[in-house]
Amino acid sequence: MADRVVNDIPAVAFTQNDVSPRNRVDDTVPAGLFPLVLTPFEQYLMLDDSPQHPMTAFMQVTLATPLNVEFLEEAVYRACVRNPLYASRVTQATKAWQWHYDAAFRPKIRSIELEPPVVDGFIVPIDLTQEPGIRVWYHRQADDTWRLLFQFHHACADGIGMRRFVIDTLICYARFCIPEDDPLQANLRLDRLDHARLLERGSINHLVDTPAAVPLTLKQRLWNTYYFLFLPPAPLRGTLRPTPNRLRATSLRSVPPDQPTLVKTLSLEESTAILERARLAEVGLNDLGLALLFHQCRLWHEQHSTRGTNRRIRLLMPYDIRTKEDLRLSAANRLSYAFLGRKHRECHDWPKLLASVQAETQQIKDTRVYVDFLQGLSMCQRRPRLFRWVLGRMRHVATAVFTYGGDANRGVTRVFATQECGALRVGDALMLDGAAAPPVRLNTNIAIGFCISRDRISMSLSWSRHALSIEEAQLFFDSYLTSWKNWAQNNRP
Repeated sequence: MADRVVNDIPAVAFTQNDVSPRNRVDDTVPAGLFPLVLTPFEQYLMLDDSPQHPMTAFMQVTLATPLNVEFLEEAVYRACVRNPLYASRVTQATKAWQWHYDAAFRPKIRSIELEPPVVDGFIVPIDLTQEPGIRVWYHRQADDTWRLLFQFHHACADGIGMRRFVIDTLICYARFCIPEDDPLQANLRLDRLDHARLLERGSINHLVDTPAAVPLTLKQRLWNTYYFLFLPPAPLRGTLRPTPNRLRATSLRSVPPDQPTLVKTLSLEESTAILERARLAEVGLNDLGLALLFHQCRLWHEQHSTRGTNRRIRLLMPYDIRTKEDLRLSAANRLSYAFLGRKHRECHDWPKLLASVQAETQQIKDTRVYVDFLQGLSMCQRRPRLFRWVLGRMRHVATAVFTYGGDANRGVTRVFATQECGALRVGDALMLDGAAAPPVRLNTNIAIGFCISRDRISMSLSWSRHALSIEEAQLFFDSYLTSWKNWAQNNRP
């Protein structure tokens, strides 16, 4: 096999490790599994997708040393075989949309220079009717580190599914690189998956059949529906307007083609201070992130002429609905959405705001209100006209999104050896950290992802190019990060 060069990275020819029995990945998709009808949640994400606001998320892995491009390309292919929704296209049949698996699909490693993820300031969307929902870039960064960047279509999988795909890629890569007789090979075990579980990926029977700790009353359900559909929140806006003009054109030209999201990793000292303060205060990081985001949204509104004590802020919080039976599920959506709302006047008193967010996230868990969202989508899928009407009402679904990813190294340190410098040994490379950012949607102009990697807090931000310039997005991001640091020092933002 001839060597290839991507971004001036020399590739090394395959060795015998790629065909050894231990390294072979036997996760073939069983005949008859596909086509699969889209679940209501998947169809909602398809309908909510648009070229202006692509329903795609980004994950990145930063490495201290280069990768072998040939091995990497093969590893991504093996990850697609293990997670077949990422090797599938969507077709619209007479009665339903369907996933069709493409056994011949082999993803390529793209060049940042030739096929950047951002063109003319906008993220390049993925059209699932034309291509599977995965793109991968690999390139050297200005600080002489290396970045492995993944773009995922959200209709294929949620954040946990995306993380599974990335980990599968890294494990497959390491298995190609390490000699067969190396003791490290014993740790490089891939989870055994059951592709038949994809048939149950949309099931919520375990939630419907088991009573909630605090059942919702009919009055509460009707109010929640009215609130969601008829009381829209105020979006976050900057100086840009939806119609093209010179200001927006100038702003878009300033977005680097390799920067689909903004990423910031706090120092070990800053991260330790936040984590220790949260531990002593017995505050969950998800609750803290939501409360600080309410605070930041109110400040932004007041600074950008969105005034009024009755102005509404609504945050979207993804809610994982997996059970232990889903441990063998390949990358898919096992997800619902929960929403938290506040008026401006409810965001001034910080202790009350934080306490109310803690109480509400517990209430969401106890009442399982997120199940109503999935049941509503299921009802709409059976009535296409109702689905279109509801989607029209959902164009102001939330002010912002906060996704808590927890420990990014969870389950990874048992596979990859930790070096003295703290980096993880992935085959012939050293992995430093990772980050992920969820997608934005129309009028939900900010989305923030949070995770912890090597005891350091990493946050990523996606923003709407139609509402905020990159400078304004960075300003919002910096202010939000500062509120975390202030809380660690002063117990308030």
